[in-house]
Amino acid sequence: MPQISIITPCYNSSKFIEDTIKSVLSQTFQDWEWIITDDKSQDNSVEIIKRHQDSRIVLLEAKKNGGAGHARNLSLEKATGRYITFLDADDFWEPDFLQEMVSFMKSEKAELAYCTYARCDENLQPKIADFEADIDVTFDNLLKTCRLSLLASMYDSERVGKEFFPEGSKREDHVMWLNLLKKIPKGKLIFPEDIQELGTSEAVRLALHRLEKETTITRVAQGIYVRPKISKYIGKVIPSAEEVAEAIAKRDRIRTLPTGSYALNALGLSTQVPMKIVLLTDGSPREIKVGKRTIKFKKTTPKNLSAKGAISKLVIQALKEIGLNNQTPTEEEKIIELLKKEDPKNLIHDIKIAPVWIQKIMQKAL
Repeated sequence: MPQISIITPCYNSSKFIEDTIKSVLSQTFQDWEWIITDDKSQDNSVEIIKRHQDSRIVLLEAKKNGGAGHARNLSLEKATGRYITFLDADDFWEPDFLQEMVSFMKSEKAELAYCTYARCDENLQPKIADFEADIDVTFDNLLKTCRLSLLASMYDSERVGKEFFPEGSKREDHVMWLNLLKKIPKGKLIFPEDIQELGTSEAVRLALHRLEKETTITRVAQGIYVRPKISKYIGKVIPSAEEVAEAIAKRDRIRTLPTGSYALNALGLSTQVPMKIVLLTDGSPREIKVGKRTIKFKKTTPKNLSAKGAISKLVIQALKEIGLNNQTPTEEEKIIELLKKEDPKNLIHDIKIAPVWIQKIMQKAL
């Protein structure tokens, strides 16, 4: 397995690809593989690449013209090296580029290395001023402007995983992060499927993993993340299990109904916060762990979800939890007062579908 994987997209690059190949073959560091994906070139780029019979050069030919991001992703899928670096088919490396980058990565135990580069014409003569890389690049200032050049960078895939590209964008190396954070306002729960248009499922998974490692987002439960709000008093503000349950119901477009001690707590009939939230649902049954609490979605019949009143449907479930003839006078009085706040039409409807003994209590609110 080589130490370095070089990733190159190629499209109609016959004018420059030979010089690019020579710059790679001339590297003082030789333990590399070079995966070039041709993006349906209309010139003789593929023919030029095939002339070089070097087992370290792997040529892939895309089935469609999908752009640079698509071509890079195809190469990344085949990459086996620990250190990933990128080179376009019209760029040129100085002979010690790979050696300098790898040496720095190892000595500094860095996840990422980057450097300044020269912007030259086709004769390698300076065209405009060199691109001067910032001494310090943080996640926050990277959001303001992309101060890293993809073509002068290297990262350690063993430590951060492979980073795939959103396809069809002109700024594939930057757009994933910018678009991702636009999708994640502070305090909003996010699911991977919410941002699937940003790239492949693997690219989204790795991006979320990287953001979690950067502590930009926090994993609330399996497959559920949040970019937390920050309180100056308590630090990170993480959504409650109730908010997570509501977000799941909204995502899956399912109906839910609190039951048991959760319904009692929601009505103020109990001060005990239930560690296990049980919700009747017309969706899939499942259990989700949120911190020390559990959300259980329990499959039920449509009839059990047919109550219309926000208060009255909770009352029915709360009384079921208390049980026949087990309610105290104080509890019954409070229930009646709560039901008087219910919309009369919804209350009348819900009385009809409640068990007979619960109907008698609810009718006292009319």
